[in-house]
Amino acid sequence: MKFKNSLALAITALSLGTVGTLATTSNVSAHTWWDGTPSAVRGTWHTRNVYSSSLGFSAHAFFKAKSHSVICGFTQSAPTYLKSTYWRKVGRHAYSIHGACPGDYGIDRRMTVKFVGHGLIRVYIDGSRSTSSTPFPNLYHKV
Repeated sequence: MKFKNSLALAITALSLGTVGTLATTSNVSAHTWWDGTPSAVRGTWHTRNVYSSSLGFSAHAFFKAKSHSVICGFTQSAPTYLKSTYWRKVGRHAYSIHGACPGDYGIDRRMTVKFVGHGLIRVYIDGSRSTSSTPFPNLYHKV
């Protein structure tokens, strides 16, 4: 009798443990990283022209995305260039693009591209506006 009780107790304990492990949800990310750049942002994008009195001419900021590289820059500074890019969708109309920045010894940098209208995007580099501390607006149109 004592053996039957201990056997029943062991079977019950094992079955409860099995049910507990099967009922536990696993913490898996639903986002998938894809190689390259999203086809929706590929191409050349410009801001509107802004006249700079210090330079004496008007210029615009640009964003160019190719299949495995992204470059974003403006007249008065060196552009931010990412190569070997990979991306994921982070919102309904937003993409996060990561890649190695050769100017920073290959350190991984991030650009976020958000669509705000038909043919209009905003670009953020490592969480900051791409045109911060410049006269250019952070609103790019497709060329």
